[in-house]
Amino acid sequence: MSDELHDKITRHRASVDSFYANVAFDTSACQSMAFPLRDIEGFNWNRGHGMNEYFNYFFRRFSVHILSRLRLSDGNALLNIGCGRNWDAKNIAWLHPSIDMWSIDISRMMLEDARTSGVDSPMAVAASEALPFPDGTFDRVLSREVIEHVASPLTMLREIYRVLVPGGIAVITTENPHAWTPATRFETRWSRKRHISMTMNIPGSCIDEPPFMETLEELASVAGLELADTVFDGALYHFLAKHHARCGTSPLAAAHYFSRLESNPHFARIFCDQVKYVLIKPKAIPDSPPQRTPVAYACPSCRTRLTTARHALICPSCREEYPDTGIPELIPRATPYYGADSDHSDNPACKRAFDAFSDAMLGAYEAFFLKAAQHAATLCRIAPGLLSVHVAPDDPLAVFLRP
Repeated sequence: MSDELHDKITRHRASVDSFYANVAFDTSACQSMAFPLRDIEGFNWNRGHGMNEYFNYFFRRFSVHILSRLRLSDGNALLNIGCGRNWDAKNIAWLHPSIDMWSIDISRMMLEDARTSGVDSPMAVAASEALPFPDGTFDRVLSREVIEHVASPLTMLREIYRVLVPGGIAVITTENPHAWTPATRFETRWSRKRHISMTMNIPGSCIDEPPFMETLEELASVAGLELADTVFDGALYHFLAKHHARCGTSPLAAAHYFSRLESNPHFARIFCDQVKYVLIKPKAIPDSPPQRTPVAYACPSCRTRLTTARHALICPSCREEYPDTGIPELIPRATPYYGADSDHSDNPACKRAFDAFSDAMLGAYEAFFLKAAQHAATLCRIAPGLLSVHVAPDDPLAVFLRP
């Protein structure tokens, strides 16, 4: 790994730590949930009147689309990249108790939070561009909302290819940069990073650049992975959270109405805010059974299996020592970083100019966008069903897609 990538990973970690340090997480509801897909109605999103049902509906929808495509089997080894609060881990552990699940996150703060989830899953502070595992150790890889934040998406995909067994499946989710939603048009295409830095107090060095579908497919191909499936969902997800009153109905009713857009591949691409990619590592011999290496921590620099010492993991090859006080720190050694880049976030003139432009254009575009989405949803009424494209009706997970 180059010194430049080392430095980018360190900057990324610094920006994430800075962001989470200023966000107050209420973990009480998370800890009380035995199984978020089943218990999510008890979570308070603190987003305003009527919004709990709205966000619960989308959380269930996103989770079902992910879990149905992982195609988990008893005894599989799964790597959860960017595990966050361990909600996905809770769902997987409840549905498949025999899964050998390992979790990493770039943020120690999030991992400390995840430890309270009650899921018996080894966790480590690690970067997705330097996975601390030997080659061919996992049958499945899950990465929810991570690839848009990493320093090098190609390096991340190469690492996923490396740790997957032949025939292994990776499900990667991210935002959909193809969408016509106002948030995408005014942020992704026009100074998205600058706008987010100024309006959300996210450090300027924080990366938030979801790859376009063609780019993701090309990067996956270079990494050796095959794109097997693409699922768009979250129709008008960001837009309705702020403008559901324009539909003259409740947030949940609006979300359910526009979700029918997901069933049409052309409308889904332009009206859905989220996308799921299913990637497969090809087998050298088509019918050969996968030969999986036992999962264990490896040096993130040289991939040698680590040995255990008192409060540390040691690489017998390069002699690097990684602290382990319950959650090991398996980040490659990098150049020290002493603060986040400003990236225009302290430029008042830039902010005023951008805000004036946004105010002048956004209202008209929002009206056009909503009218176009309503017409498209009306056309989709002729479809045989809202959910048939994404999850088979006989899939046990389909029960969680209720409105």
